[in-house]
Amino acid sequence: MLLLESLPGSVTFQIFIFYFRCHRSLSFQDFLDVLEKRKETYERITEAVQAMIKNSDPTTAASLQRQLDEVKEAWEQVSTKAEEEGHKLDDALKNAEDLEKQL
Repeated sequence: MLLLESLPGSVTFQIFIFYFRCHRSLSFQDFLDVLEKRKETYERITEAVQAMIKNSDPTTAASLQRQLDEVKEAWEQVSTKAEEEGHKLDDALKNAEDLEKQL
């Protein structure tokens, strides 16, 4: 339901844009910062597991490889989803700002 107060040009719309900018810059950006910090840890873990695989018996190596593949897949999913959401948020903000300029 579209409320009159939420139409572009209104105070509510201005607050929405301000909230969106803050929410985008605080919540999502904080998440991206944490993700970036965790990337180094992720890379160290994958390197360590790969070294363990090389020095392990075949059964242990296979188990470690399966676990490593799961971790890599999960990391890729999170990274890809974060990138997609970032683009969506950027597009939504741009659209809101363009709409605001038209008024």
